[in-house]
Amino acid sequence: TSRRYAVITAYNGGAGSVLRVFSNDKVQAANIINSMAPGDVYSTLTTRHPSAESRRYLYKVNTAQKNYRRR
Repeated sequence: TSRRYAVITAYNGGAGSVLRVFSNDKVQAANIINSMAPGDVYSTLTTRHPSAESRRYLYKVNTAQKNYRRR
């Protein structure tokens, strides 16, 4: 799920910007994402990503997926 959040945000704002939220080193950023709890990754991306559009996009897609699964 952590990776799904990263991919959703990267689709909107680019992979580099997602990785830079966690570290300037891409390998280290990927390791940090993989080691974090999914809720922590979601929280970090929706509060610390530099693009407000990408923060809202992750929230919107995640909410839509939850609603779709309920059907």
